Amino acid sequence: MGKIIAKTSLYDVLSMMAVGCVLLYDFAMMKDLIPAEKIDWALFKHFFLNGQWNVSFLSGLAMLAIVYALGIINHQITDFMSGWLRWWWNTSLVKDYIWDSRNQQKHYLHEHTKQLLEAKEVDKSKMMSKYYEAYNCAIVYHPHTAVLILEKQLVLLRNMVIPMIFMAFMLFNDNCCKILVSCAILIVIVLISYLRTFKQVELVWEEYEAVKQLGLDTK
Repeated sequence: MGKIIAKTSLYDVLSMMAVGCVLLYDFAMMKDLIPAEKIDWALFKHFFLNGQWNVSFLSGLAMLAIVYALGIINHQITDFMSGWLRWWWNTSLVKDYIWDSRNQQKHYLHEHTKQLLEAKEVDKSKMMSKYYEAYNCAIVYHPHTAVLILEKQLVLLRNMVIPMIFMAFMLFNDNCCKILVSCAILIVIVLISYLRTFKQVELVWEEYEAVKQLGLDTK
């Protein structure tokens, strides 16, 4: 048990457990869909509404398992739903960065991508292959890489879409408010995700250039 807790990272807590807690709270608020008198809400009240934590140890473990499972299920759904959008963003941002004349002044980036620049047509598969080579080089050889931090931030943002929209539908009675708040949440998360993706692509190439300049991959 101690080893499992030790290996549980802040990423797991935030992207899985925290999101699972929000989803569980959303379910606890579904009084209009499921009559409250037919369900014993005591466990939910202990955890969320009354601030009381005097439940048994086994109940606590069961709650953690439920929360974590909800977080994983939510992660799989959002990962599947955003797959095409992430691919389109990545390819567009990688292409813009590579074909920017200012960035091509970087020696190692130019050497790494000159075949793409000389080709008559853009081969997205080869382009992304070059990008992933740079990505692997950056995360393996750069001692203080921030690429993985941005990657985890993006996962957390994706995972928050469904719980936050679900909560908006639970909190507001007016349908117009539900739709407006849900759209606002979606727009904000999508915008921040785009900006974070842009920064991640930029960092991958910058850290790749740094690794090659310092010869970190040959030490």
